[in-house]
Amino acid sequence: MKKRKILVLGGGTAGWFTALFVKKYFPNDEVTLVESKKIGVIGVGEATTPHIVSFLLSELNIQPLEVIRHTQGSVKNGISFENWNGDNEKYFHPFRDLHEFDSFSIPPLYGWDCYDFYLKTLVKRNLDFKEYSFNTKLSYMNKVNPQKTLYALHFDAQVFVEGLAQVGRERGIIHIDDIYVSANKHPKGPITGVRFKKKGIIKCDFVFDCSGFMRHIIQKTYKQKWISYKKHLPLDKAIICPRKYKKKEEIFPYTKCTALKYGWMFQIPLQHRIGRGYIFDSSYITPAQAKQEVEKTFKEKITITKTIDFEAGRMENFWVHNCMAVGLSSSFIEPLESTSIYLTIGQLTTLKQFLDSMFSRDPDLIELFNTNVGGSFDDTMNFVYLHYLTKRKDSPFWKDFRKKHPMPDLLKERFSLLEKCQLTPFNFHQNTPAAFSLYSYLHIARGLGLFKSAPSMKSYHNLTPSVEQYKTMVDKVTKESMTHKQFLKELNEYAK
Repeated sequence: MKKRKILVLGGGTAGWFTALFVKKYFPNDEVTLVESKKIGVIGVGEATTPHIVSFLLSELNIQPLEVIRHTQGSVKNGISFENWNGDNEKYFHPFRDLHEFDSFSIPPLYGWDCYDFYLKTLVKRNLDFKEYSFNTKLSYMNKVNPQKTLYALHFDAQVFVEGLAQVGRERGIIHIDDIYVSANKHPKGPITGVRFKKKGIIKCDFVFDCSGFMRHIIQKTYKQKWISYKKHLPLDKAIICPRKYKKKEEIFPYTKCTALKYGWMFQIPLQHRIGRGYIFDSSYITPAQAKQEVEKTFKEKITITKTIDFEAGRMENFWVHNCMAVGLSSSFIEPLESTSIYLTIGQLTTLKQFLDSMFSRDPDLIELFNTNVGGSFDDTMNFVYLHYLTKRKDSPFWKDFRKKHPMPDLLKERFSLLEKCQLTPFNFHQNTPAAFSLYSYLHIARGLGLFKSAPSMKSYHNLTPSVEQYKTMVDKVTKESMTHKQFLKELNEYAK
């Protein structure tokens, strides 16, 4: 059988994830990745979600803890949102617990998966999520327990991609350093080859556009429509300003997201430095003013290493003929919940259901794929928007936010129920490849103080284990858990 030629245009995390993924499912076909070293990697952190752990293990046969060690990365238990209501308080969006820590039931109604009822019970009884959420309590004590919680990774994006490239070459992926020139399109639509500056035309049966914000093929060749989210998510610029650790500073096991006057600032802990950047709305301030605000807020001088312009949104269609956009070529939702790699993984995982259509190009299945993935991206935008419904009024950006940037329609349908703490799993579309669930909505709403009334839990009083039993278990295992610093030390020593 003739080898089919699969071309991945662009490197970075999206490019190498895609190349490794398709090489696994099409091992006898030729997979080529072409990137330009002059362009480099856009990723500046990088923070992820727990989906990367299962994706690395099950799809790419790469050990997540080896990634931490190799990239001088760290464990991520969730995200700490700090000063979002302008009161210097913080709240946590934790990843879910595992095993006995996520085994709530309500006999005789439900035998399993009742964690959402547990959270609503905490709201009903006005109990502190920081004390009654296992991963939250672990995190604020700078501890980790990967055996009992879901976790994600923090890593140096450049080093991570270099490691993926090495694995890719070892697995037979052809790796070329070249500059994109143009795409050759058949009169009936498919891409027949891609022209590069040095190599000339590389023929292909299928091409993945992983060219980042340039979107060489999906937008410039196929003229696909860009659906902007700017109406709802106006932030459009970032200044990147990493810093070194201060003396005796802990390596915290979570991403920090601190609200500032015109946006928010992330801090991503690695073993050797903290990745950091201010994401803001450039219609209010310039990068120079953003720099001044960061320096005033954190009382230190900063050095800007990169300035990034972006617009939140997605392509209307991700798959056209024999081309699929993946990663930043397909969408960008500001990095508030580390959604970029999350959505890439969701899209590739969805593709497993459509592998037989990659080369037959059934238009009905392509439309189904585009609708499903597009719905996932839109739903993620809804969740990110929720974070901006704060009580801050200390700048024109926060004063005007709700007036200038209306709530998305789908979120409107959920929000009235959310305010009453009566949102249910039935309000969510579970067939999307990547979407945030009721669990996450409850944590964010509680942190922002959005609940206007407590839920009625009369019919669900028989929660097992009880809140008190669960708290006892949380306290015990938290005390026994390892500090993040000790975990990283043992991880690095184990490899020697």
